[in-house]
Amino acid sequence: MTTFDPSADDIWADLSGGAAHNPEKGEIRTWAGTVETAVQALEAADTALDTRVDALEAAGTGVIEHLDPVAVATTANITLSGEQTLDTDVTTSASRVLVKDQTDASENGVYVSAAGAWSRATDADTAAEIAQKAVLVEGGATHGGQVWGTYFDAADTLDTDDMAWVKQRDDSGMQDQLDAKADLASPALTGTPTAPTAAFGTDTTQVATTAFVQEATASPSYTVGTLPAAASNARRTVYVSDGEATDATPIVAFSDGEYWRRTSDQSIIWQPAHAFADGAEGIFLDAEADETLWQDDAGTIAFDAGGANDGKIGKIDDLSGNDNHMVGTASYTSKPTYATDGDGYRYILGNGTNSRMATASFDADGDILFSLVAKSGTADGVLAQIQNNTNTSHRLFVLESAADVPARVGFRLDASSYVNSPIDALDKEVVTLKASEQDRTVEIYVNGRFITAFSDNPYTAWMDTGTTLKAIRLFAAASSEYADGRVYGLFVMFGDDALAQADNIVQWQARRYGIAPVASEAGQSRITASGAWTWFNDPRALSVQGIPFIGGVNDRSEFFVKAEGQAQFTLQPEHYAQDDHDNPSFIQLRDGRVRAFWCHHNAAEIYTRVTTNPVRTAADLQTWDAAVNLDSQFGRDFYSYTNPIQLEGLPNAPLFLFSRTRTTNWTLHVAISYDDGDTWTTMDEVLDPGDRPYFRVIKTSPTRLDICCNDGHPNEVTNNSTYHCFYDGAWRASDGTDLGAAPFAQADLTTVYDAVSLSSNSWVWDIAVDATGAPCILFAVFESTTDHRYYFARWDAAAEDWDYVEICEAGGYLYPGETYYSGGIAFDHDDPMTVFAAREISGEWSIWRYHSDFLGYSWEGAQVSRTLEKCFRPVVIRGQVEEPRLAYVVGTYDDYTTFLTTITTQNTTDRA
Repeated sequence: MTTFDPSADDIWADLSGGAAHNPEKGEIRTWAGTVETAVQALEAADTALDTRVDALEAAGTGVIEHLDPVAVATTANITLSGEQTLDTDVTTSASRVLVKDQTDASENGVYVSAAGAWSRATDADTAAEIAQKAVLVEGGATHGGQVWGTYFDAADTLDTDDMAWVKQRDDSGMQDQLDAKADLASPALTGTPTAPTAAFGTDTTQVATTAFVQEATASPSYTVGTLPAAASNARRTVYVSDGEATDATPIVAFSDGEYWRRTSDQSIIWQPAHAFADGAEGIFLDAEADETLWQDDAGTIAFDAGGANDGKIGKIDDLSGNDNHMVGTASYTSKPTYATDGDGYRYILGNGTNSRMATASFDADGDILFSLVAKSGTADGVLAQIQNNTNTSHRLFVLESAADVPARVGFRLDASSYVNSPIDALDKEVVTLKASEQDRTVEIYVNGRFITAFSDNPYTAWMDTGTTLKAIRLFAAASSEYADGRVYGLFVMFGDDALAQADNIVQWQARRYGIAPVASEAGQSRITASGAWTWFNDPRALSVQGIPFIGGVNDRSEFFVKAEGQAQFTLQPEHYAQDDHDNPSFIQLRDGRVRAFWCHHNAAEIYTRVTTNPVRTAADLQTWDAAVNLDSQFGRDFYSYTNPIQLEGLPNAPLFLFSRTRTTNWTLHVAISYDDGDTWTTMDEVLDPGDRPYFRVIKTSPTRLDICCNDGHPNEVTNNSTYHCFYDGAWRASDGTDLGAAPFAQADLTTVYDAVSLSSNSWVWDIAVDATGAPCILFAVFESTTDHRYYFARWDAAAEDWDYVEICEAGGYLYPGETYYSGGIAFDHDDPMTVFAAREISGEWSIWRYHSDFLGYSWEGAQVSRTLEKCFRPVVIRGQVEEPRLAYVVGTYDDYTTFLTTITTQNTTDRA
């Protein structure tokens, strides 16, 4: 081999080592031609090789179709006639047989055995049918469970060209393994089978192991540990039960600064004292704790239930470690009394005349959790309260009664101004008040069940007094309004972590004093103190840059936007009467700003407002440009509902606003903006005026929107059908037929559910598009006004028709005035094969999650909401990736103008 050296003198030497010389141009051209010819030859060879590889790859991937299985395969050359035993143990009888080992390979193939001559199987008797096919061999000692394939080509000639078969896969051992397994249904297990042990307290259909049974049936076993030093107190006594509602009385007391763990899993058994371990301010009183009760107000004479003073209580020690002891008067005749109810639970009883008890003033700030176990008496008065000691008229109270106000739970703002909940009595119940400093709200619960909430102005008036000095009182306000009710226990906690203890203390107090059942709302978060919405304004819950927010209307008729962790922003202050039809809708514009739309129910004005800046943080939802009334541009009146959609893929990125208003009569209208909502066309009819049709609209792509609608209101239309159309630059029926220029009659649209032929009634709820691009619709069908059903419909493009199926029973109506108001059903728009439905079952309203693995043709569901309060009108927050994504309305709902409700979020994957 000659080494190439560009500096050598012999660079142009002959290969034989001849003398160096400078080549002539002709020589160079000759050499170049030789090289070019060689390169062309290499390229041709490479192309041929590629062609061969492609052919091999095609052949290798060509065996993609399977013929019907065969009973057995040959292992050697056979005579193709007569029934016979093959592969050791399979005797043919008109059986399908893979013949693959013939001396004459052109005879190979799939045959059907016979007493006489065999014939090729009818699905493999032509070259096209057998070409590049595979077949499963079901039986035989050698080939049973194997898959064999042939690369026979359709261009080959059957019975002339050789047909080779190769083994594709060997599952021959799989059946033996399967036979060794137990059946899924009613398995008969042998040996000593094991399973995961469920956590203590699990109450599901999970298998119970012997370890679980031992723990569940054995007496609780505990070991002692120590709380942090900050939680220690010379007279702290803490109580423990085994955590079961059925075991509320067996209590173990212990002394200074100790807590308990279960021996089984080392879990700490939660007790109220644990909440104060980090030094949080508050108070914890427990009537069951004899050693915390004293006869005198100085706490020097031990309590004596049967003594001369007849169980009088002068002082109750604070178990929180904060020394906020509850002290009464010096006179024994003015003291409350210790007593036991008919179930054996202990309480402190006010005398209704002068038995006030109070803490000294203490400094506290932040959120407040106030949870009282009590039974109301007959005398007017304050059963319990937190008082602001700068202005003693400012109180957060339980069952205050005076000449100008009935007994209620709520605020007292001054000497004669109250903000009250509907509660007017307690029958040994847990009443809980949760005051959030950040959200400026107070929520009220009874037995863990949400009752109502107050926000903003009442909270501000009560809290913003320029001081943090507080005091807590029992059985009286100050020196008047004495109560004669029972107090079993009291837990008050201040600070940033207070509200996180709510579910723990409510469950503990209920078990402690024999109250059941108690609702648990763990995993749920109320993001509004007061709020509601209807289902004809969307998107009403949206996520932008990972920031979820909702729009609603509250009990003061304020139109608002609320992001979790941010103060509520009022888009428009109180202007109309209370009406849940008024909630705003939102859209994110191309520049990142968010635009809101809203109108009052059948009002002459319709408004928009846009954030001043693109929304990149939740704080950007606190700054908006001024509201603009669009009525002068739209030119209509009696507006209801706002539904914005932008099709940025169409020329000029039109922004549509759909609403129900009237030109000559109420119907679906649309206005269009080509500058992101600054200016608009007039609002024109989409549907002919008729019977007040209701509609739902959804953006299904950057160039398309879909609409579903009804004939009208089911109260007014005997057979209210459901229809569909879409717009992609032209209005079209479901099959793409051009509908021409709007407006149209419903008869021009595609019928989804024909209520006339079915003698039925329907009402639309939601519309979406699935992963295949098929539009899907949710609607209610009414067997009667008390028997609503939820239905799912999907467009079948191949059949050019709508398929629909019942998902579940919905129950009855939300309130008697609107017998076709179902609880509501909504798509998860990121996965339209998942829906969330509000159902009424035996008078209780709850949210259920339903999912289909079969394009909506069958559904399975489970309850997800936990509260016992009425839950309805669910929606999945559009565009939100992280949980919680589900939102719905919770609370007391008398009708669409009278409600005490809030809006709650929780995880879509939760189970009740």
